[in-house]
Amino acid sequence: SPVAKTCMSLTQAVFAALCDALLTDLAVRRAAEERVSSLSAQPGFVVSLVEVLLEPQAEAAARQLAAVVLKNFLRTHWCEAAVTFTPPLVSDHEKAAVRAALPRGLSDRVPRIRTAVGVAVATIAQWDWPDEWPSLMDELLRPLEAAAAGGGGAGGGGGAPAAGALRCLELCASELSEDQLPAATQRLLPLLLQLARGAGGDAASAKQAARSVRVARRVIERLSLLVGDDHRQLQRLRAGPVAAWGVLATEQLGQLASRYRVTPPGGEPEDHSLSIALLRLLQLLLSSWPASLPPARCSLLPPLGALLSGALQTFQQRLLCDAASLGEEGADSDGSSLGLEALVSHVFDVLAAMASSSRHHKLLLPALPQLLHGAIAFTQLPVATEQAWADDLQQYLLDEEDDTFACSLRVAAQQLLEELVDSCGRRVVTPLCAAVERRLAEADAARALAAGGGADAPAAAASWWRTREASLIALGLAAPSLLRAGRAHAKRGDAAPPPPVTAERLLSELFLPDVAPAAPPLLRARALCTAALFSPGASAAATHPLLVAAAAALQPTEPPLLRFAACRAVAGFANRAPAAHIAPAVATLLPAVAGLLSSDEVQSEDVAIAVLDCIAALLRRDAATAARSEGELTPLLLRLWSSRHAEPLLAMAIVDAFKALALAPSALPGLVEKLLPVIGLVLTLQSTADASAAASAAAAGEEWDEDEPLDPTQPALELLSAVVLKRWPCGTPLPAAAAGEALPALLRVLGASSDPEVLRVGCACLRRFAQRGALGDGSGGPAANLLPPTFGRMLRAELGEEAVHHSARLFCDLLRGQAAPAIAPALGDLVGLAVAWLRRKTLFGLRLALLSFLAQAVLALGAEATLGRLAADEAARLPRRGRPELDGGDTQPAVPLVLRAWVDAIPDTAQPPARRELLVVLMRLLTAPAPPAPPPAELWHLSVAGDAQVDAREARLTRAKARRIREAGLGLPLPHQPQLPLLVRAFQLLARELACPPASGAEGRKARLASSAWGALGGYGVGESDESDVTASDEEEEGEEGEEGEEGE
Repeated sequence: SPVAKTCMSLTQAVFAALCDALLTDLAVRRAAEERVSSLSAQPGFVVSLVEVLLEPQAEAAARQLAAVVLKNFLRTHWCEAAVTFTPPLVSDHEKAAVRAALPRGLSDRVPRIRTAVGVAVATIAQWDWPDEWPSLMDELLRPLEAAAAGGGGAGGGGGAPAAGALRCLELCASELSEDQLPAATQRLLPLLLQLARGAGGDAASAKQAARSVRVARRVIERLSLLVGDDHRQLQRLRAGPVAAWGVLATEQLGQLASRYRVTPPGGEPEDHSLSIALLRLLQLLLSSWPASLPPARCSLLPPLGALLSGALQTFQQRLLCDAASLGEEGADSDGSSLGLEALVSHVFDVLAAMASSSRHHKLLLPALPQLLHGAIAFTQLPVATEQAWADDLQQYLLDEEDDTFACSLRVAAQQLLEELVDSCGRRVVTPLCAAVERRLAEADAARALAAGGGADAPAAAASWWRTREASLIALGLAAPSLLRAGRAHAKRGDAAPPPPVTAERLLSELFLPDVAPAAPPLLRARALCTAALFSPGASAAATHPLLVAAAAALQPTEPPLLRFAACRAVAGFANRAPAAHIAPAVATLLPAVAGLLSSDEVQSEDVAIAVLDCIAALLRRDAATAARSEGELTPLLLRLWSSRHAEPLLAMAIVDAFKALALAPSALPGLVEKLLPVIGLVLTLQSTADASAAASAAAAGEEWDEDEPLDPTQPALELLSAVVLKRWPCGTPLPAAAAGEALPALLRVLGASSDPEVLRVGCACLRRFAQRGALGDGSGGPAANLLPPTFGRMLRAELGEEAVHHSARLFCDLLRGQAAPAIAPALGDLVGLAVAWLRRKTLFGLRLALLSFLAQAVLALGAEATLGRLAADEAARLPRRGRPELDGGDTQPAVPLVLRAWVDAIPDTAQPPARRELLVVLMRLLTAPAPPAPPPAELWHLSVAGDAQVDAREARLTRAKARRIREAGLGLPLPHQPQLPLLVRAFQLLARELACPPASGAEGRKARLASSAWGALGGYGVGESDESDVTASDEEEEGEEGEEGEEGE
């Protein structure tokens, strides 16, 4: 037919373009990619891709490329509801053709093609299954039923359909719906169980069994989400198919453990895929289906112990091998490891799940001594890891951090020990200390063997200290529990049992031999780091020798790895030990640690940050040494900042070090003298760059959007705020460079920047300048001419809401403090800009900040002048900037706009002082008419929204929830809000505020609030303004509040 001929010609064109895209010629390849892109717009393209993918005679590379193109095409063109959808949409008849053809590819002989087809089927299934593709489950189960009935072995061509179906089910299991629960529990799980039980000794059947277990795990995981709280369904599944999988997991793990063989280093990569799949299934059952395991729970530990025992033998053989002789571990189709590390890590995960299970944790208690003894062995440091650390300090830091994401047997064993200590508490501390003693004895025996000579001496010499180092790791993991037990025993005496070992004994006896110069470097490093963990519970006499050893390890003649490890240990001592124990050693330790910053090995950002953190910790411990070191330390930190300013985290670590140095009062003058020129230079460069970019944009007739701020800008602002302005002695004038150079440069940056973080820190700096009186009284000064335009630009239209929020809060603080004269020249313009921002649909936090600023403006300008300014500004609008949120806005006059926003914000203001301030100022506005403002009667009768009327039978909708619905524009139904006269609403809010129980010391403020309200009415003959009567009435109302509650309102 003509349609068939068209499809055939399109398929040929697609195939030719894919083949050309595989060529090495760059021009030909790019032309082919453009042809594929143009062909994708033609109807039938997706069908042609599937035909190329499923053609067994085509080149394998072309088929794989077709699979890649198909996967991307399905994600972007199959369903309009997809986030990644782009037109055109695949037609319905093309979708039907694809769904009919794809399942054939699941039986392809090429495993990669089967996987690619499985991915395509899973991609379609997430949209079409089961509604548009109801036959998919049957199509996937048929090859499994044939394999279970003996229709084909696991290997060869007969096993390919089952392998493809399993791979597809593994990807599709997460899309199971409630309608497919019967098929999943009655057909799929029993079939998978039968396939998993049929695993033989050959590799092909083991792989098929592993696939079956992986699919079953995903199905059971999906079932736990679908069943939810249906107790009857849960009970049926626990007693039926899920329980059968628990029995299978324990039985087959026992069989696999009995067949475990120790693989020599560099041998054929192990394939533990079936064991890993069973362990992951067992972990799921322990965490989500613990009640399904009682029939087999007594047999859980023996297979796990046997697997660990065999794996430990393999690990011991590989411990002293370098990376080149170890070879690579096997991986599955997803890239997940199937070797020794993956096997042991999953065994540890199962044991950790048992420890955290309320039903099964008691099974571990009798086995804790052997388990802990074995886990310590897995924390030994392999030679390959030692070599990697020597070459890269960054790798050492990644592996040794407490919250590391590194994947290794050493890290997995530490995480298991930590989980056991957290889950079992004191019950694990004593057996852990006993296991440590056993390992230490083994290390001593190996050390004696190495010293005695003989055939085994070289291996013993290389391994004894690794065993000892691993024992110290385990001991450090128990440090919090041991320290708590020691404190409890010291406080309660015999009523609390003593810890198995004390921190004093550890620091004075156990660790000292290991920190001697003759000890292996990494053992010295471990002993120092572990000693730091126990330092809070030791005396100064016990701590001092360890600090001396740390200073010796920091010397330039020591290996870089030891020096950096000693630096981490010193940071631990400084952060944990009492200050009196550390202060005498700071003078010796600080120069040695600072010398690391000049070392060639400290090139990594994370390593440099760790050194800076150590410096900051030492500076905080001894102010006298900090002051003496300022002359050398400040230039060193400034040079580091200058050379590496593009690393933001490092720059902030330098700022933290300066903050710690500024804690020493006698160090502050020299520190500030050196910092101010640098800060002024950085801020000047930033303002110059902003001005140049703005001028270039204006010359080109374009709108200027500020680029990212210069790298040193934010750290410079942090130094200005937290070091110079915060720490400078009160009552002492600021240095001349602060007000003469830094302040003008700061104002230029604030006037040009739109970065929220720069504005946040810059506003903090300006606030501190105001507190120091550096902004002047508005009559002059080095920055007087810059203040009004800068303030205006800090509310300009193109800023974001977060930036404007910082500016509005700053203006409030300036008006409340002694800097009101400095802001007075710009106050009228700022009021107009604040009104313009209120016209937008902004978030409540910004609206409250703007209203608080307007309240302060009313108090500064007077109510009459403010109303006059608002009345003259009715046409205030934000300029259009091509952004929807800046266009239009509320078009009502300024006075009603502000008053309605004011009344609407008062009930949502959480802080009582701010709420009362808004109420007081509102009363002043209602009683202070001034031409051309509206007369008071017009304002009093202005219609505003009252409290929402909510049906008591409906779910309660708070004002905060309603506000979030309005801000998000969700279009959800909101309760009715009646319209009230402004005066009625104002006194309604006033009565509610006066009815609230006053906080401590708030009685006077409430009395003044009531006095202000009655005075407002008294001016118009509505009531008397006798303050004494109002105060008495207020106190009586407060006294009755406790009895009447909200009814008193």
